[in-house]
Amino acid sequence: MSITTFSLSISFKILGCQYDIVLLMDFSGGTEDKRTSYTDLASSLIKTSALSIQVCMVRYSGPGREDTVFHLNKHIDSIKAIEEMNSASHLGGTTRTGEAIRYTIDEFSEKNGGRAHAVKMMIVFTDGYSQDEPAVAAKEAQKLGINIRVVAIEDENLPPNRNQLNEIAGNPKVPLLNFYHELLLPINFHHKIIIAI
Repeated sequence: MSITTFSLSISFKILGCQYDIVLLMDFSGGTEDKRTSYTDLASSLIKTSALSIQVCMVRYSGPGREDTVFHLNKHIDSIKAIEEMNSASHLGGTTRTGEAIRYTIDEFSEKNGGRAHAVKMMIVFTDGYSQDEPAVAAKEAQKLGINIRVVAIEDENLPPNRNQLNEIAGNPKVPLLNFYHELLLPINFHHKIIIAI
């Protein structure tokens, strides 16, 4: 397996800037074999995050099956966040990424730990086979100032739906970037990185 993203690199170069990052993970039946890859990638981000970065995790599958594993302001200790993320069970079932994006928008609210002046980022882990209209939901989120990035795991048996992933990311002309090896390197948030989580 190799890891493929449909978004460009992100620069975390502004010292003192706050980031609220929500990890939205597709835990439907079609991604069960990718769950560990998703959580490993997300763990690499959490391990290297600075104090100015808060992380939330939401898992989802079919209609009405969205679940916040932890909110933005829950974990100060990255080890505990990673443990909780890794203990989140798979959901199975169908995929409703659009519904999950709409659910996740609320995670950026103050009541869930969102900070008014933080850069808002949603990183969607999915294979792109949603049975609803995720592009419409993604545009709604982007209008609210939420940056969206998409992560997919390359699979020879069932390749990711590149069209849908590009639509979610909102940039259909972005080239595919293989960044598996780059992710295994230490991430420094004061330099340009290729984000995969």
